Amino acid sequence: MLIKPQNRDNSREGFIEEDVEIDGRIIKGIIDTGSNLTLLSYNVYLYDFSNIKLNPPDIVLRDAQQRYVKVIGSFNQMIKLKPQEHKIKIYVVKELAKPLILGLDFVHCFD
Repeated sequence: MLIKPQNRDNSREGFIEEDVEIDGRIIKGIIDTGSNLTLLSYNVYLYDFSNIKLNPPDIVLRDAQQRYVKVIGSFNQMIKLKPQEHKIKIYVVKELAKPLILGLDFVHCFD
């Protein structure tokens, strides 16, 4: 499930969005506490990160409706949010409604 804050200045459509820096590029991410993992859209990967080699898929993912999600691969990369920076495994998935979903792995690093 996506976080729906009561009153946040940086919320749009009721979700918390954060601009994060990955490999020198600013990407708008949605914080999703229903996702254990950080997910990147395949289209964004192709456009912004195709220079980064993907590791083969090592997990099977399902969405909130229990449908399988096509995992293309993953890569480990530093994600910067304001003054903090942490290395996180980012999974690239075929179909994603948003460019970047920041999961609980992200939340736990940046809390």
